[in-house]
Amino acid sequence: MSDRDIWAVSAIVWGFLMGGIAMVCFAVYSVYRRMRLVANSLTATGTVVRVNKFRRGPTGERDTFFRPIVQFTAPDGSAVEFADPFFANVATHRVGDAVCVLYDPDDPARARIAGFYRLYLAPAALLFIGVIWVWLAAPMVQHLPRSENAAAPRGAILERFVGRWSNEDPETRSITRLEIRPQLKGLAVQMWGKCSPVECDWGAPQSINLAHSDQDVIELGWRTSFATRKQTVTLLSAGRLKVVTDTHFTIPAGRQDYVSTEYFKPARGD
Repeated sequence: MSDRDIWAVSAIVWGFLMGGIAMVCFAVYSVYRRMRLVANSLTATGTVVRVNKFRRGPTGERDTFFRPIVQFTAPDGSAVEFADPFFANVATHRVGDAVCVLYDPDDPARARIAGFYRLYLAPAALLFIGVIWVWLAAPMVQHLPRSENAAAPRGAILERFVGRWSNEDPETRSITRLEIRPQLKGLAVQMWGKCSPVECDWGAPQSINLAHSDQDVIELGWRTSFATRKQTVTLLSAGRLKVVTDTHFTIPAGRQDYVSTEYFKPARGD
């Protein structure tokens, strides 16, 4: 898995985790506010005077929703009418229904129909979804893939690896040549394998570990649809490279894992 893929997976998992935590916190806060609302509100008996019908949703896919309009009498004798903040895609009340109303004594227009599910259904649903997200994402965080790339330690001379290298065995059936180039964050590696009529370009490895480059060793990781390869590239004396390749077949199909060792010399012209 490349660093870009690792970052993408990590962002998704952490997004679910943090989103779940945010939903849980907001749901708890919403329950707290509603409990305070109940404690600080007065009650009255109201009457549903009409039911508003409206449509919401994307154009062409709009659903119909119903919101009751309620009227009650305030302590000063004035008639107060309000639209209940809770609405649903089914009519929960009919015109003429008597309902219990919670209202702010300082501002009777701030009112809503009393009822456990009307007060706590939305935060309960949000809490449930948030808990599910956290429950799913939290264990995944512990098993997120880690980048196999590692920077070179201070003092490592990466330029010693740079160049074009040819396999010392012209009859090899494995890696024929490789090229190592300097780049901003370390080294870029490209390899070619034996194929007919032309060489197969392996491209770039999925991981480059330079943690031991001060000991003249770099480690490469390759992944294909059928196998993974871990390589140790060692810089030898006399300007040679030793490449040990550990191949593991993810789709065996009768093939056995194997380890190969090859030696490379600077290509002509380098």
